[in-house]
Amino acid sequence: MSAVDIDKINAQAAAARLRDAAAGVPAPSAAKSNGATPPNDGIQAAPPSQMRKEHASAQEWAKSARDAIADPAARKVVRDTILVMQAAEGELAKRDALFRGAIALEQFNDRVAEDLLAEAACERLWQFFDVPGADDPEASLHEAVTDTIGRGLEEARERRSKQEEERSRGARWQGGEQKAHTDIRDRKRDQDRKPGAWRDNVIDPQKLCDERFPEVKYVVPGIFPEGVILLASRPKLGKSWLILQTSAAVATGRVTLVASDNPVQGDVLYLALEDTPRRLQRRLTKYFGAQRDNWPARLKMATKWQRLDQGGIEDLREWCKSVDKPTLIAVDTLKKVRKPKGRNQSDYDADYEACEGLMELAKEFPGLSIMVAHHDRKMEAEDVFDTVSGTLGLTGGVDTIAILKRSAKGVTLHVEGRDLVDAVEKAISFDRDTCRWMILGEAAEVQRSDERKRVFAAIADLPDGLAVSEIQVAAQLGTRGAADMLLSRMVQHGEIIRAGRGRYSLPQYVREKREKDQEYGGNPAKPHTPAHTPASNASNAHSASDHTPASDFLRWALEPGRRLVRDIEESARAEGLLGERQRIDNAKSFQLAKKALGVVVEREGFGLGSKVFWRLPGGPGQDHAQTDGDPAQAAAREPEPD
Repeated sequence: MSAVDIDKINAQAAAARLRDAAAGVPAPSAAKSNGATPPNDGIQAAPPSQMRKEHASAQEWAKSARDAIADPAARKVVRDTILVMQAAEGELAKRDALFRGAIALEQFNDRVAEDLLAEAACERLWQFFDVPGADDPEASLHEAVTDTIGRGLEEARERRSKQEEERSRGARWQGGEQKAHTDIRDRKRDQDRKPGAWRDNVIDPQKLCDERFPEVKYVVPGIFPEGVILLASRPKLGKSWLILQTSAAVATGRVTLVASDNPVQGDVLYLALEDTPRRLQRRLTKYFGAQRDNWPARLKMATKWQRLDQGGIEDLREWCKSVDKPTLIAVDTLKKVRKPKGRNQSDYDADYEACEGLMELAKEFPGLSIMVAHHDRKMEAEDVFDTVSGTLGLTGGVDTIAILKRSAKGVTLHVEGRDLVDAVEKAISFDRDTCRWMILGEAAEVQRSDERKRVFAAIADLPDGLAVSEIQVAAQLGTRGAADMLLSRMVQHGEIIRAGRGRYSLPQYVREKREKDQEYGGNPAKPHTPAHTPASNASNAHSASDHTPASDFLRWALEPGRRLVRDIEESARAEGLLGERQRIDNAKSFQLAKKALGVVVEREGFGLGSKVFWRLPGGPGQDHAQTDGDPAQAAAREPEPD
């Protein structure tokens, strides 16, 4: 019998033992097997060359298991899982073996065994992730292995819970009669045990009014307050450097990102769970330098930590009690410590509970900030905070949300939280030489385009604002259509405001003018009045439509002369008279205004390249209709009938 056949038989025997262990059945001993080949259990053997290639590696992992895992039964489960994964062919078959191994391993509650199994699984699954064009294959591999092991452990816990529930249900039978233990009676028993407990949680508003609370503490003034902070960004954008920079500043009591006369200083725990000690040393050397004295003593680090639902919260609480001033806990990343989703649990509930233990810990230690790294999704959203990977339960279950977002204008730090008075939007830049982030200023000011800066400069000192044509000349905006489009977007972004018909000003000037008018009892005219409803008869309809906002706008827009229809549409959108995608020809108000004013329609050219102009009757623009002796163009430029 060849070595390959022996490896195949050993793998099949390991698969049978793994299957029985996962099902809760004791594995048969070697004496009882009598050398019989166990069932294949659905495993397709890998090619002989692959089995020979991984055989030596399996022996090395077995030796590592003997050295690291104290429980012989747990060592056996790890060894069997590695053998089955070695013999299995394909990613799904190997992950199925890993899933069964995690189920069998859960009963030992051995984190060292779980970590060893995860490392062995990464080695056997790497070939399926290391493909050309893959986006961060290492992170994807670790996420797949962690998810598979987590689902296996959760499956085992659910099975044990059901078994205990069945045993408890069976123990309640006495003399053929079942004792009812309903939720109502359980709640009544709790109420009897703690009468009036609800009264302790009721807050009197009048007493609350007189209560004095300490001010909110920050690790970075005005940006990162106490509580749980979820920091999200695209992979490799630099959030780990930002976490390290914040951690180092707190541990040394130095200023970072924002100037402060009294920077906070305290003890810091940094969980770099995606790094190895070698990689962590290289990162810290690049940040602090090679001198040992420059490395902060109040900064403690770890590359391994228990999951939050498996004692991780208790370990964090113990660390907080062991230091003088617990100020910052950094977790990089959330995926490494969060509880896996339950089988019957919704995505929202799982996301909301992901940071629930950290929230309770932050409340237990006032002044403690817990910064948790996370990823955002690939799909963009209108609200930048909706780009966080996961459901709204994740962002709703933390105190503060911070997002690093890269765009064509640069990187922006968006921060929004329960303890922040105003949302933060800072333009920031990463210095690769010092490995530090720097705040450049407010994102709206730093990342503003040159055209918008020229618009601001043109209307900066003019409370009454300027007309579009004046802004077009002063800001050098080119065509009238381009000016209308830019001003419309600036109004939508809240950068400028309409001060009247065709006039734009800065928001503070308009607000000051309205407040002054209200103070002296004035009644400022509204920039836009509601459109009049056309009467039923034609004469009244014509008279009413002559004084609508649409007719007033057309009279103002066409007074200088004829204009392209697309430019008129942009101006109407800038004035709020047309929707973003609405055509002026389809707007009822403009149809009536056009008819009431007798607007003349002129066309130049044929087909897709033709241009359509509007002008008032008898107004400037007829000189543009010269035909140069071309009868075809003369026919094309004749006014179109309404």
